[in-house]
Amino acid sequence: MKPYEGTIVIDGSLENEHIDAEVKKIEDLIQSRNGTIIDVNRWGRRKLAYPIRKKEQGYYVVIRFEAEGSSIAGLEHELELNEAILRCLTVALDKSPSGEKRK
Repeated sequence: MKPYEGTIVIDGSLENEHIDAEVKKIEDLIQSRNGTIIDVNRWGRRKLAYPIRKKEQGYYVVIRFEAEGSSIAGLEHELELNEAILRCLTVALDKSPSGEKRK
């Protein structure tokens, strides 16, 4: 299992309940691929630097998790298919989310 950090931008025009449901879906998706959620940091609504799909505002969520490297491509593909998600980026971390140096 490797540590990863996923930054997801959800459509900011959605209602809070819908955003909460989308975040829950993302968490469930990671766990369904044998990942372990370490931390979910909600940055909230922010103005986008440029319009994405004619949207001016996005709701930012940063999720730190551990997963097998082979599951990341499939995870990102499923996130990109979700129309409520404007952008997503997953990066591998040098350190584990708990702060220990990765071996």
